[in-house]
Amino acid sequence: MTKTFLITSILATLARAAIDYTWDAVSAITPSNVSLSFVQAIPENGTFVVPSGNTGWPTNPIHLPELCAVGATVPGDTQNGTFGFGPFLPVQWNGRTLTVGNGGLAGGVNWVDMGTGVKYGHAVLSTDNGHNSTSTDASWSYQNPAAQTNLGGRALHETVVYGKEITEAFYGTEPAYHYYQGCSTGGRQGFKEAEMFLDDFDGVIAGAPAWWTSHQQICPYTTPNSTLFFPSWLHGSEHFWSLNIDSGNPNIIGLGYIQYTLGLGATWNWRDYNSSIQTLSSTLNAGQADASDYNLTPFYRSGKKLIHYHGMSDGGIATGASYYLYKEIDRAMRSSGGELDEFYLFTDSGDGHCVDTATYVNAPYYIAGISMTNNGQYSVPGYQDPKHDVLLALMNWVENGTAPKAIIGTAYENFTTMEKITRQRPILLLSANSINLLFVPPSHPRPRNNPPTNAAETIYVEELPLGAIAARVVEFLVDQAKYKNVDVRKSARGGTRRLPVS
Repeated sequence: MTKTFLITSILATLARAAIDYTWDAVSAITPSNVSLSFVQAIPENGTFVVPSGNTGWPTNPIHLPELCAVGATVPGDTQNGTFGFGPFLPVQWNGRTLTVGNGGLAGGVNWVDMGTGVKYGHAVLSTDNGHNSTSTDASWSYQNPAAQTNLGGRALHETVVYGKEITEAFYGTEPAYHYYQGCSTGGRQGFKEAEMFLDDFDGVIAGAPAWWTSHQQICPYTTPNSTLFFPSWLHGSEHFWSLNIDSGNPNIIGLGYIQYTLGLGATWNWRDYNSSIQTLSSTLNAGQADASDYNLTPFYRSGKKLIHYHGMSDGGIATGASYYLYKEIDRAMRSSGGELDEFYLFTDSGDGHCVDTATYVNAPYYIAGISMTNNGQYSVPGYQDPKHDVLLALMNWVENGTAPKAIIGTAYENFTTMEKITRQRPILLLSANSINLLFVPPSHPRPRNNPPTNAAETIYVEELPLGAIAARVVEFLVDQAKYKNVDVRKSARGGTRRLPVS
């Protein structure tokens, strides 16, 4: 039996559009307040050459299907800044749109991830967030509230509005479904969309969301009066800590945020940090970027779906931030009669920030999330179905009502070529009725036939009553208590070691 049934069914419904690739034809269907910068025909298996100046996403997407690539700009005014966006409009279209998010502080249309999405048959959209910069450069935001608002959500929302209009006019029919996929800043953008713009998407995938932009990770992570600043990283994320500690300087994104976005200036010295900076940041909430309107009840009551995932070894955006977000959404939804069971959070052990795993771990983290896929490839080769591909899982949930209870992650001997699978395992849904593998002791019985432990089917998942869950959580926390005050030091081998509390 084929494992590519959903991809096959999608491709079977693709309609080959009678496309006119000319400037005049596309210009005729473009909204009056949108200016075109280019219209380009890309042949089957072609490459799109990213325009110069697209600093945040300079990689040329390759092995594309036949499509029409469009560059567009929405002019700004005294209140709203200019922003750009781009659609990929495939000749063989599946009747859906997919919008892809951005990362860090990057300015530029995310053409490379659009190149992955268009291989599913979607018409794909992305925005440049209203500026051009690398993912770590915040200088564009200095005393520039219009640009901050674009990054906060305006540019993405209006890209969706204009992109839908162009897509419908281009194909002569309204798209049946609209999807979103993003990670990190893109995850924050996904939550922001779900909170504010119910008509934009039918389904959202938000990975490792940087949702609490106004709260930067600091050490110590509480104020003098013990007020929480930001949730913590988890054990297992140490391989990524070099970005944030033991370098003699703070993370460049956080430093730039304070210097430029908060407006303290390029000469501000991080050694002058004090808790009043956090008060300023929370008060400003620059660009209204925080995705902290926790009540998602209207989103779910309108029939929308959201999949949220986060790597448990993420040393960039703390995994604890997603647990904190989960708790706050639970509280907000229950207070308005909603149910958290409709909020789907998957925590992936061994997965770093959005796209990687430590080489010495080689965790089966790959679920075809945004930016996980290598340029020129898409989905999960050999397993192009909702069990293994998070985008197909979302589509199956939205269109067929089949909610994912687990998504099988895959590891490869070489993640670049994705040719030899070494391990697979399910990434479990966090809910009150199921328990994460983190709490299942090694002595737990395996299936009778005891197949190889690297096969996804060998993972034993059980439904437990809350009392049993609590007992195992306590057992786990007792074991971890000896690492409560972690001393991370360089080891003789160049790695790190944890010293338990005596």
